[in-house]
Amino acid sequence: MSKAIPIYPYLPKGKTFSFVSLENIWMQKAQEAAQSDSGCSWWQTGAAIVKDGKLLGKGANTGQWQPFCPRYEQGCKTGEGYELCKNICKQTGHAEITAIQDAIKNNQNIKHADLYLFGHWWCCENCWNAIIAQQIREVYLLKNAHTIFTRENRTLVMKKVAADKKHNRIPKKEDLFWNMS
Repeated sequence: MSKAIPIYPYLPKGKTFSFVSLENIWMQKAQEAAQSDSGCSWWQTGAAIVKDGKLLGKGANTGQWQPFCPRYEQGCKTGEGYELCKNICKQTGHAEITAIQDAIKNNQNIKHADLYLFGHWWCCENCWNAIIAQQIREVYLLKNAHTIFTRENRTLVMKKVAADKKHNRIPKKEDLFWNMS
């Protein structure tokens, strides 16, 4: 896979991403949010909002855990089938949004804070709009996120899940988490 910087599906004018390694404490907090709170078997994502060395909020793509992703099972392409997320998995928000909501709920001032995103290589338009509206300063992704968090890598996991399903084995949440080794 290419290590070149990708062309992002959406990136507002004048905005960029910054990158950190998994050794970064705040990226680890985002990873922990994805592991513990994500309601998505297809694409576990977590976010942490940080300002002045303090964790202000964290979130994950929320929903009702379904070990067998309906978007994957129905062969949806990237950007398609999100109604399945809402209707079957009861998805209520992306990691970026739920982290913002968590910080606001806890009366935190997130203006000029940083957002660390684990589990994805870009932010959608709705998430960017919220990030900009809240005046979040910087969005950090995991270094080489575009080669780690790929549809191809998830498809390998989901093929194993499909084989397990044929044998009436239901995967555990940890069986579906991103392989970081």
